[in-house]
Amino acid sequence: MKKILLTMLLVMSYSFAKAQSTNLDREYIPVSYVKLPSDPVLEDKQRTYEINVINAMRSPSRAKVTKNKINISGFSKVNSNATIKVNIDISDIELGDVTITKTEKENKDKDGKVTSITRTYNAVVPYKTYATMEVSNNDKGTSYSKVYSDSKTFTSESFKSYSKAKDYYNNNRYNLRNRFRSAFFNDAVASMNGNLNTTYGYRPYSTEGEHLWILASKKHPETPKHKEAHQQLKEIFSKMRSNQPTEEIAQEAEAVIEYFNSIIPNYVGDKKRMRKVRYASYYNIAKIYYYLDQPDKTIEYAEKLIENDYDKSDGKYFKRIAESLKERLEKNQITSRHFEVVSEDLTGSEEISEEEIEDEPVEEEALLAYLITKSNDTITSKISASDLKSITFSAKLKVVDADGNESVTDYKAENCKALALANGDLYEVINFKESSLKDGAVDIGKLGAGAKPKFVKVLHRSDKIELFLFNDKEVVIKKPEDEKGKSTMSSGYLFGFKKKLTALAEGCPSLIEKVKNKEFKNTPESLTEFCEIYSTCSE
Repeated sequence: MKKILLTMLLVMSYSFAKAQSTNLDREYIPVSYVKLPSDPVLEDKQRTYEINVINAMRSPSRAKVTKNKINISGFSKVNSNATIKVNIDISDIELGDVTITKTEKENKDKDGKVTSITRTYNAVVPYKTYATMEVSNNDKGTSYSKVYSDSKTFTSESFKSYSKAKDYYNNNRYNLRNRFRSAFFNDAVASMNGNLNTTYGYRPYSTEGEHLWILASKKHPETPKHKEAHQQLKEIFSKMRSNQPTEEIAQEAEAVIEYFNSIIPNYVGDKKRMRKVRYASYYNIAKIYYYLDQPDKTIEYAEKLIENDYDKSDGKYFKRIAESLKERLEKNQITSRHFEVVSEDLTGSEEISEEEIEDEPVEEEALLAYLITKSNDTITSKISASDLKSITFSAKLKVVDADGNESVTDYKAENCKALALANGDLYEVINFKESSLKDGAVDIGKLGAGAKPKFVKVLHRSDKIELFLFNDKEVVIKKPEDEKGKSTMSSGYLFGFKKKLTALAEGCPSLIEKVKNKEFKNTPESLTEFCEIYSTCSE
């Protein structure tokens, strides 16, 4: 009776152990092999290629870097008469017009009442990129082309004022252009290199990141052997090299495969924990065969994974990659992904690092501009970014004559009415006494103490009030009926800012209240807001 009871307890104990948690952990193994091309050049002596750089952002040094970085693995790089001929054209980036965006954030007290508004400004500039790669396969008489283009938008960090955001862009525009240019150049060349190697290259590849499914439950009876099998396979596969055959590794791995096969009959039935153990065996064996270049065996165990119905998607995945491997091996007329790969550079070209890249001087950007003279003539011209900054008592414009000759002419403000730019900015000519050009920028004595007309940028205009910006820093306020404007850098505004704004806001009590609460500052953006409110005030 005691023997019967003991036997029953042992059977119950074994059944209980088998019913324990069947948690699986990923345990990793190394693999190494050669990635095969989709359009192989079968004859080894025909595996040659040449790189011709038509344009690399107008930089000879970038062209050299492009040639250095484009390398088809398993091929010889030559100067001419190659099987694979590659023509590359990387255009310079195209910058759009910069805009300064404003973001407002309401600050509230504990009762939800808005106590203040925080305004931040960002410089935003769109830009486009474009490059092409044309590839000819003289062995097969085929060709194809790839286009690498994109439209992106750069947004600067946030600034507390409109002028600081604008100054940031103006002071960094060429550095930003170079940053955009370098990023696109590196991305485009990397993409071209990747495309060529995927299509033609034989790329040695190694990773430590392939996993098996190994039991992790301490009380499961199979866990120790599972872990032992993983460790054994890890040691075997650590000897795998992409350039060496795998026959010996396959022989050593048979013991691990036999173990995973042997435990399958011990876990029968449709219960999840049983299917999970079988799943681990099928999965691990399928993966072993895949990296031993035995796709038919992988497909066999992929079918078992699907039939086991624990995770059909893994079975379908193994079947798909095994069929792809089988097709790729047949296309390359080989039976293994493990062989010697030889790559050569026979061009004798000099090496050049990215740090040595030198861009050709970029012609300064010029905006289309329309000048309206006092006699109402319209002159079509262009103005450079640097000359745009120096518009004060005159404007330097590039004008093309009837014979196509370009010349720079200095148009005095006193002979003009307005200057309209293609980016939407408008400059007008008004009279006011300026302050920002004193202390050396311009000889005021020769100009007549600010009596002469000047170009000013229109910030705001309505039938009630007008606001202008002079010399990119000095704000000028003017009522439409006034003959002259008033600079907010004058002593009257500097020492009596609230008083001046209160007088201007006459007839608009709500705006006067805002002035009393010190909601406005002597800045272009704040005074623009003042004028906008005043222009729409109906009180």
